[in-house]
Amino acid sequence: MNRVTRMLHKASFIARQRKSFDYFRKYVVTDRDIKIADLKEKQKKSRDMTKKVDIIELLVDGFDPERSQTDRHILYEVTGLRLIDDEFMDDDSSDVEPNFDSSAI
Repeated sequence: MNRVTRMLHKASFIARQRKSFDYFRKYVVTDRDIKIADLKEKQKKSRDMTKKVDIIELLVDGFDPERSQTDRHILYEVTGLRLIDDEFMDDDSSDVEPNFDSSAI
């Protein structure tokens, strides 16, 4: 910028506006930059998904609800599915409808 432009620039903008203007004058974003940023973001998401899949595989490795009562109980607690009927049913379970005495109200 020449002297006159710099003077007008300082006079017409507040400090915050000048800083942002100077920043964007230094860094020009092109279409190529946007495509590269999108590609990097997609690659990062892909890496994150593979990490999640690896973690899930580690958690599921050795999970056998047909042979282990602990695994069956975890399956029931997480999904509500029972492999054996009436397993994990208690008298005081929340699965049973309560019997309220209507005369007490």
